[in-house]
Amino acid sequence: MSLDTSAVSGHLAQRNVFSATIVNKTSHQIHCFVEYHTKSGSDNEVADFDVAANDEYKCEEKVHSMSTHNTGQSPQSHIFPKVIHSIKVCKADGSTLTAKAPFDNVPHKDVRNWKFVVENNQIRSEKN
Repeated sequence: MSLDTSAVSGHLAQRNVFSATIVNKTSHQIHCFVEYHTKSGSDNEVADFDVAANDEYKCEEKVHSMSTHNTGQSPQSHIFPKVIHSIKVCKADGSTLTAKAPFDNVPHKDVRNWKFVVENNQIRSEKN
C-alpha cells in the first residue's frame, strides 16, 4: 500500500485544505470569498475579504463543534476542522475566477496553510 492510500479502505486519502494563504499577483485589489464546509453540511460558512495588489491574506482554520449522545453516557462534544471547499475571486474589471476542491497539487492528506496564487487568468494552487 502506498503512502497516498488509506490504511482502512485502501482508497486514496482525502485532500483536505484547512487553512490557506491567498496571494494576489495582479496589479489591482481583489475581493475573495472562501467557502468552508463541514462534513455534515450543517455549519458551512463563507469568509469574504479584500486583498490589495501584490499582497496576501491568511485564511485561518475554522472549526465545527458537534455533540454526540452515547447510550448510557453523558453527551460528548467533538471539534472538527472545516474544509476549504472553494475560492472565488472578483477582480477589479468585474470578472471572476474560481477554484474548487479537490485543488490541484494538494497531496493526498490533510494540509494547513496551503498557498493559492491569484494571477490575471487563474488561481494557482501550490505548496506554501
